[in-house]
Amino acid sequence: MRKRLAGGHDEAARRPQIRGIAMRPSQRYLSAALFVLPALTLYVLFVIYPTLDALRISLYHWRGFSSQRTFAGLENFARLLGDPIYWKALLNNAEIVALTIAVALPAALLLAVAISRSGAGTRFYRVVLPFPNAMGDVAIATLWIFIYSPIFGLLNGILRGTGLGGWARGWLGSPSTALVAVTVPMIWKWVGFYTLLLLGGIYAIDREIDDAARIDGASEWQRFWSITLPLIRQNVVVAVVFMLVLSFNSVFAFTEVMTHGGNPNRATETVPSYLVEQAFQYSQFGYGSAIGVSMLVLMLVVSVFAIRQLLGEGRRA
Repeated sequence: MRKRLAGGHDEAARRPQIRGIAMRPSQRYLSAALFVLPALTLYVLFVIYPTLDALRISLYHWRGFSSQRTFAGLENFARLLGDPIYWKALLNNAEIVALTIAVALPAALLLAVAISRSGAGTRFYRVVLPFPNAMGDVAIATLWIFIYSPIFGLLNGILRGTGLGGWARGWLGSPSTALVAVTVPMIWKWVGFYTLLLLGGIYAIDREIDDAARIDGASEWQRFWSITLPLIRQNVVVAVVFMLVLSFNSVFAFTEVMTHGGNPNRATETVPSYLVEQAFQYSQFGYGSAIGVSMLVLMLVVSVFAIRQLLGEGRRA
């Protein structure tokens, strides 16, 4: 009897308590649901429902301002496959991704390793690096318009002042340079965030591993390539996934402000800007929704790829 009472007492003691009151499992689930319900409601209203509604609209021909809709089935998606402008926009997005990964990732790695190795001013860098990320996309795009100005812009002024005036040009007005010019401010905004992401992974590495390699005579490059980089692989994968997603989500504000949505001659046309053009300028909401659904599918593919990479790393670890 005493054992039974003692066991019951121990079981009650192990239950989660709120202000000294033991909680049953059903109460625990109910309290968790109450905390999750507000956020879940907002997510359903502003993410799930619009996504499903966009999928429904993509199956119709609809001008958006009338109640008349014509069922089109997969006709809008078939039109995507033969739309050269859509493929041009998708190629531009791919070029932005490639340029971002080729520049931002090595820069973030270099900064993260340099800060971790120096050990001085770490708190200062943690405050300064995310500062561009805290600025709005429109503000950054406007700032870089003045930097790229062909007449009084900072970039052309530096080129002329250093004897490289032949390189000065209208960076946003030339089809050969406009896409790169739009991508640079995006890299400038996010490279600090990527640096902090990688820096967190570096600080999670056991210092004894690095110290042992240093004692064995390994150089800085050998320690980075053989120890640091493999151990922060998951952080690198997350950074790459962010770059892929942001190349679709954040690029619209930059192209809209800096090149008025795809100029010159669609050299900076991206999938989001083409979606807005078709839906709101030409009132083809069915086709615009099909473009949006294609973006969703691409993002899902990227997410599945990232999850598989992370889970694979976790199993091998």
